[in-house]
Amino acid sequence: MIRLIDNSKAVEISIREWDDENTQYGPDWSADFFEVGGLKTVDDPEEAYIVDDVDYCIEQANDMVAGEGDFAEYGPQPNQFVDVTELDRSAYPICEIDLYQLSSEIYNHGLNVKNTEIVSGMCPDDTIKVVFADGTACCVGIDPNFPLCVNFSYYADESCRDGELSTDCHDFEGELDYLAGVKDICGGLR
Repeated sequence: MIRLIDNSKAVEISIREWDDENTQYGPDWSADFFEVGGLKTVDDPEEAYIVDDVDYCIEQANDMVAGEGDFAEYGPQPNQFVDVTELDRSAYPICEIDLYQLSSEIYNHGLNVKNTEIVSGMCPDDTIKVVFADGTACCVGIDPNFPLCVNFSYYADESCRDGELSTDCHDFEGELDYLAGVKDICGGLR
């Protein structure tokens, strides 16, 4: 069995083939099916592989067994069995967000960024105020409950009064996507 995790879910999954001759299941080959060699991992408390969408992975395995979707040309595989056990997602912390490092990245990479400042008390989440060269500013809130990535969950745009957070959320998922978020928020990268 292997463990797959995304921002909101963790599962243990195996794919095995029933061997009629020996009346037992063969070895688990889920690692091959999901090509885990190319995935990032977390090792605590047990090794788990980081994927974009756990549910999609489960659907793909079930489609392979049913011979549907991407696997329609191979037809049903009635001797293949997919076993999924849901795990406690909170047991698999991926990384802590370093707010000071993120603030520095926004300052160093954001086009037209004059200054960044870590602000407290604006909302329940940690907030970075970004000041642009023209004097305008926006606030970027970081959601510490989803440490897989820097989640730009609040964004104060030009329609907001100073210090007010927009109800429109701009989420950027993925470990390196905060730079894409910086590009979107700051109008480009240096």
